[in-house]
Amino acid sequence: MKFLAFLGQKAVLIWSFLLFLLLGLSSLFVRTNMPMDGSELANMQANGPIFFVSLVLFIGLLYLCLRSLAFVKESYLFLFGTLFYLALGAYVILHQNDVLRHDALAVLEAAKALNRGDYSILTEVSGYLHKYPHQLGLVSFERLILTLFGESNVKVFFIINLVMAIADNFFLWKITQNLFKKDNISKIVLLLSFVFLPHLFNILFVYGLTYGLFFALIGLYFLQLYFDKKSWSNLLLSTVFLSLSDIIRNNYIILIITVLIVLMLDFLYHKTKKNLAFMVILLASIIAGNRAISSYYQQVARVDHLDGEPKVAWIAMGLNDTPIYNRVAGWYDAYVETVYNEHQGDAEAIEEASERQIVSRVTYMVKHPDYAWNFFKNKFLSTWTDSLFESIWSGPVTKMPVEGQKITGRLMTSIYQGKLAYQIIYYFSALLLVVIYVSVLPSIWTQYRHKDGMTVFLLIPLIYLTGGFIFHLIWETKSQYVYPYVYLLLPLSALGLDYMMTLVIKKEDMMIKMTK
Repeated sequence: MKFLAFLGQKAVLIWSFLLFLLLGLSSLFVRTNMPMDGSELANMQANGPIFFVSLVLFIGLLYLCLRSLAFVKESYLFLFGTLFYLALGAYVILHQNDVLRHDALAVLEAAKALNRGDYSILTEVSGYLHKYPHQLGLVSFERLILTLFGESNVKVFFIINLVMAIADNFFLWKITQNLFKKDNISKIVLLLSFVFLPHLFNILFVYGLTYGLFFALIGLYFLQLYFDKKSWSNLLLSTVFLSLSDIIRNNYIILIITVLIVLMLDFLYHKTKKNLAFMVILLASIIAGNRAISSYYQQVARVDHLDGEPKVAWIAMGLNDTPIYNRVAGWYDAYVETVYNEHQGDAEAIEEASERQIVSRVTYMVKHPDYAWNFFKNKFLSTWTDSLFESIWSGPVTKMPVEGQKITGRLMTSIYQGKLAYQIIYYFSALLLVVIYVSVLPSIWTQYRHKDGMTVFLLIPLIYLTGGFIFHLIWETKSQYVYPYVYLLLPLSALGLDYMMTLVIKKEDMMIKMTK
């Protein structure tokens, strides 16, 4: 059994090395920008000589910055980062008019309606939650916030997001501390987490992605403690928070599957029977939690079932190529809305239509392999090389005043209308993304060389990203969806950067000795 665990770990590491080689090269040669005109047409462009020169300078500055971390305490670094987040976060929160748009707005309005006792969004075929009951967990969470702080206080959601963003960085820091027990790696992860700007700008995106990440990180924190101590308390706490992440945002089921795989590998290696109990309790908790929420709303709305849009419709949309819609192929193109309306919410008819669409698309791709290659290449690049992950785009967009979003302030205008400040943030983030992807490679290499096996917890971000990579090749995609996968890479990036720093410092010391 130990040999099977060993083989499983090595297989994950080899595959992950190849995947991150692809991600690193992709971000090195291509970057994707989301225009701030209200459209969602991801603009992929080749990096030229200026980008490569900038990258060299960026790495040089990063090296000096990392060397200087030796003179700063971890706690001070966290404090400085927190103050930076609070200052910029407060600025962007205070300089917009508290108006949401698209799905974020629909979820908020659904929460308000349910709090008023209006269940039509559940009972009517055209109702948002009748179509998308997978949002019930998020709606329930927002209902609680509205109950506590009032319906008119939209700003509280941004404040909660800001607090959660800082807490995310805190828990990521503590996870890194527990994993590596090396000050320099902990300092690097603090630096990376606070300069990973999509994490900050997502505070204006009131959606399950950010809430789910917060609960997922707490769950992973207690999971890491469980691997150290194998205590029931950490097992149960991890289960609670991981379950909440999935209930609020169902896409975190990929993280849940990842945790189950890692628990199984750890069981095969250490034969810890408590891992099996953990797996059963976690699965039962998620199933029971989602069913309880669904059953509750069925009861209060007096409906027999809440099946919603069949999941296969999102696969059909993920394989679509609709030139008339302002999206890259495989991105959201309103197919799920169109097919739902065409068949008046009939789940069976929608499923049949979506399956026909999938067969048609796959058949075409098989007959046209060059087209298929370009389709998935563009889908992959547009998803994983957008260094801002739509974080600014998901905030107020004044050039598309559909919901009446407004902003004030010179800096705010420069950021959210794609002017100089936006360009600087975007370019900085593009350079940082290359560093994040590439620095994972030496961390994978160091773990692969361990004869006694690696720290099994470190497999989580690798398997999780692999799951996201496969999922979004098939499913509908957006770059905003993959931001949690990249954020959870930061401890591995910190490990890789520390490894490379150590090599450089050793080489510098050798050169100094040779000159004496």
